[in-house]
Amino acid sequence: MKISVLMPVYNREQFIKFAIDSILNQSYSNIELIIYDDGSTDNTVKIIKSYQKIDKRVKLLVGDKNRGVGYARNQLLKACNTKFAIWQDSDDVSSPNRIQIQIRKSDGGSLVFANWKWLHKHLGKWKQREKEKGANAFASLFFPVDKEILFDINKISGGEDWDWIKRMQKKYNTIITPKVLYFVRFHHDRIGSWKRKLRKEFGGVFTAKELKNLSYAEAIAKYKELKRG
Repeated sequence: MKISVLMPVYNREQFIKFAIDSILNQSYSNIELIIYDDGSTDNTVKIIKSYQKIDKRVKLLVGDKNRGVGYARNQLLKACNTKFAIWQDSDDVSSPNRIQIQIRKSDGGSLVFANWKWLHKHLGKWKQREKEKGANAFASLFFPVDKEILFDINKISGGEDWDWIKRMQKKYNTIITPKVLYFVRFHHDRIGSWKRKLRKEFGGVFTAKELKNLSYAEAIAKYKELKRG
């Protein structure tokens, strides 16, 4: 059974190799890796194309501009022709047996989250740390492909992922693997980090709703604009 791995990406030249390698080196090899580039302006697309030359499982879709992660995820779902898929964020890492274990846990009609841990940088090296209690990592999900349930692009960044999950959970059961299979990289270029900066330094400028609805590109642009003051 072929599994699709769906990866949205935007300006991740620093981390994209680690994410791709963690998928192509899976113990379960019957996969296709579909990547949607959401208008990157760095070397991300060049790096992905270098993988296409050596591994036919890598497929690349390139957007003409940055439209947000909800739009990117919808393009990946529409391009996916397999029965099951997993998400993989472009700055995170999957363990080598992630897909194999999640397939085994799946009953054919459930959402299967992998247990996860943070990766923090310490003295120049990425180290594992315990996850936040009670939290699930969105991109650790293995799921039945359902093209009738797409992301609400009007929510932009900060709510579209979990809105999609909630609608999926109305139709499918949820399972969580006890084994840690997914590693979320904590760094200062995550959208959450940019929004924390805005909240901390310019908290009086935005309502909570306005801040939540800023996309990745908008959050960076707004922070730099306000810093210039």
